[in-house]
Amino acid sequence: MKVSKERLTAKQKLILKRLLTEKATSSSLAVTLSREIPCSRSCIFNNLNQLKRCGLVEGENGQPLRLTDAGRIVSKKAGGAE
Repeated sequence: MKVSKERLTAKQKLILKRLLTEKATSSSLAVTLSREIPCSRSCIFNNLNQLKRCGLVEGENGQPLRLTDAGRIVSKKAGGAE
């Protein structure tokens, strides 16, 4: 799991940690995070799509995103919980 942890960007780790604690659609997450961090909505969408391709996040358009089992493990590791 260490390899996955180190290859994720800081924004991707933030997205995973956020999805661990709250339900959000892609759009609502992009709006919220783009206000909280210096990042455009399109950047958030690109990071979400990459996390989906990696199998860490799943969800259809308009539906709440959810972490996969692997996504939950990586999210907890990224948050420092060993």
